[in-house]
Amino acid sequence: MKAAVKDLDAAFQRRLGPMGLNYSYVVQAYSTDDGVLWQTKYTSPVLSTLNSTGVKEVDENTVHRVGSITKLFTILTFLSQVGDKIWNDPITKYIPELSAVGTRSRVYHVDWEDVTVGSLATFNSGLIRDCELHFPPSPPQDV
Repeated sequence: MKAAVKDLDAAFQRRLGPMGLNYSYVVQAYSTDDGVLWQTKYTSPVLSTLNSTGVKEVDENTVHRVGSITKLFTILTFLSQVGDKIWNDPITKYIPELSAVGTRSRVYHVDWEDVTVGSLATFNSGLIRDCELHFPPSPPQDV
């Protein structure tokens, strides 16, 4: 383990280390049993000149803006648990309620039977960001 950590430290220093890069990072290998197994960090020298009110040096407590990368971890975790056997299944197989939902506007329609688990996971389903969901009217209820 010590040799692996040493190699990992060296690899980060070679590839990402103090080369005047304009980004900062903290990377950890973490165990739910033992806590932090390994950590490396780098603070860009540019950070202190560009950021007059915020973080001057990154560490394990720094909050990072990671954007959409967390979606990748979700999908990788999903695939490691379920595998890819359902990747091409229509999403309506798992959420049948969508079959009853018509997404219609003057220019947009979703055929939910054509939307697969994989197309949702890879953002290739064709769904727009703020699609309008129009539920069918509820049948009248006797009071």
